[in-house]
Amino acid sequence: MVELRRIHKAIDEAVCRAYGWEDLIDELGHGHHPVGRETRYTVVALDAAVASGSVQ
Repeated sequence: MVELRRIHKAIDEAVCRAYGWEDLIDELGHGHHPVGRETRYTVVALDAAVASGSVQ
């Protein structure tokens, strides 16, 4: 599981670089975060953007 999370983080960082979003890499916030009534391993920056409606 730890290796899978490491791979997902590397993919997220590669996508940021591919789109020129290097400034977001340090803000991604990979980790366990509360989502509704659950806690899941996710990216905080993306969740916040989706919650605010700026990303769909």
